[in-house]
Amino acid sequence: MRTSRRTWLKNTGCAVAAASVSCHRISASEFIGQGPSLKIGIVADPQYADIPTLGTRHYRQSVRKLSDAVEHFNEQRVGMAVNLGDLIDRDWASFEVMKGVLNKAKQPFHHVLGNHDFEVQEARIREVPERVGIPSKYYRVSAPGWRFLFLDTNDVSLYAAENGSDERREAERLLQEARAQKLPQAQSWNGAIGSKQLAWVREECDQAKISGERVLLFAHHPIYPDNSHNLWNASALKELIAEQKVIAAWMNGHNHAGNYGVWEEVPMITFKGMVETESSNAYALLTLERDGLDIEGIGREPSRRVAFRNV
Repeated sequence: MRTSRRTWLKNTGCAVAAASVSCHRISASEFIGQGPSLKIGIVADPQYADIPTLGTRHYRQSVRKLSDAVEHFNEQRVGMAVNLGDLIDRDWASFEVMKGVLNKAKQPFHHVLGNHDFEVQEARIREVPERVGIPSKYYRVSAPGWRFLFLDTNDVSLYAAENGSDERREAERLLQEARAQKLPQAQSWNGAIGSKQLAWVREECDQAKISGERVLLFAHHPIYPDNSHNLWNASALKELIAEQKVIAAWMNGHNHAGNYGVWEEVPMITFKGMVETESSNAYALLTLERDGLDIEGIGREPSRRVAFRNV
């Protein structure tokens, strides 16, 4: 009997929101390579738009920069690549340009959504996940011994909800609360992770514990160190990470300057924004091992070795 596309996606452990979007399970051969490790390519905040440079943001240069990163990932035969959000800066047509670049990648390219990805006509906001090419706003990708959780940090936000909707009213309420608490991240360009998604992360971590897997979290917004770019409810995510010992690391974009900190022995890595500067690039090659992560920074991205907490 022929297996339907929906059944195949379900069996690979991937959430499904759009039948035209596929998901990926990394095979043991891809994962092992030269040893018990996986190479991952990382880009953050290309923010392409066909507009003139504004300040330090060189929007049109991101086509060339992303092309260079994809070519490098292909040469290095990475097992998977990740875009940490803000593939575009504005305009629906910008997606077509950047997808043309990504189509040259020889490895699966997974995405999280960024705030600028929603700077399109309001009528198309709900179409953004499918246009970017992800199965749902948050989802899982599996590899031997690992669960990669791709989060939606725009879950509750002003920009990803239509005017007058319940979602927009909830975002306005949370932002008002954050401002009342005088949190530095109480900014309109940030968002929060809702209760349903938080419950999903906990469930995935519980299942990982049973399966003897570790968890990597990929997101657009940071949660640590304290910063004006962080999630409105960063404290809830930090509590979850402290509770769920299977979580090995949190990786994000959004803050173009980059950042790094360790919370409860968990590395919190903010990768630099690709859109910044006219000529120098910023992306990374990661080598994932059971006990840590080797980050080879390209261009403005620094290189570092980070250790995971013991489980």
